[in-house]
Amino acid sequence: MSLRGFRLIDGQYQELQTNERGYLWSQELDLYLGLDGERLRLFTGEGELIELEEEEERRQKEEERQRAERAEERAERLVRRLRELGVEGG
Repeated sequence: MSLRGFRLIDGQYQELQTNERGYLWSQELDLYLGLDGERLRLFTGEGELIELEEEEERRQKEEERQRAERAEERAERLVRRLRELGVEGG
């Protein structure tokens, strides 16, 4: 599947050229439009995908889960080390 776009210039539609990734530049949005799989998505001028709100929320939740998991692992290692040293918690 390929993407095609047009721009109205002086009353006539002229086809836009895609870049090397197949994206179209939108002067109005100051962003690229491109396909991600079969979905039309927006990309920055550097070609980075602009996340949808739900994607961003999902990514943030996953990062928070991973941070909590790492903190728990560190705490467990500390408890084991303290027990090895003969320190018991109360």
